[in-house]
Amino acid sequence: MILAMPFHIKMPFYSNTYPIN
Repeated sequence: MILAMPFHIKMPFYSNTYPIN
């Protein structure tokens, strides 16, 4: 999930959609 990483950094609230913590 390389795309999930940048999204998590810019939008932490995406953690719910992308449990990549």
